[in-house]
Amino acid sequence: MMKQFFAISLSSLLLTACASTGETKQKANTVKTKAAGLSEQNLVEGECAIFLWAANGKREFVYFQKQDSATAKYYKDDTTIDIATTDNTSALADTPALNFSYTGPSSEKITVSGGYDGEIEGGLKIAPSTIKVETKDGWQQITPASGVFACL
Repeated sequence: MMKQFFAISLSSLLLTACASTGETKQKANTVKTKAAGLSEQNLVEGECAIFLWAANGKREFVYFQKQDSATAKYYKDDTTIDIATTDNTSALADTPALNFSYTGPSSEKITVSGGYDGEIEGGLKIAPSTIKVETKDGWQQITPASGVFACL
């Protein structure tokens, strides 16, 4: 009788251990990680902006330009930088193509160019675009990008 009780108790303990191990694994699988790229950007009602993601396999959120703003956010080398433009950023949906020139914090020239590729709910799809960074010593880095122009 004692052997049966011990065997039943032991098997109950093993089943409990297996169940708790499975629960621990399930919790570990739900841990969230932050994706690389710009942090979340928000619009208030009535605002519009351009959102671009790198199309080089990483799909990082790399560019954010609010309509009517002289600055944009750009993500490069694991860093978010504010870039400034003198280009007109009003009525972005009315321009046939994107072509903005910016100056970065190290005086690099940053050019964002592309066009629109059809309507989506709340905005426009942006066709394949490029973000070109040219340093003072003449080096260029070209990042293919795609994204949306959206209004809230």
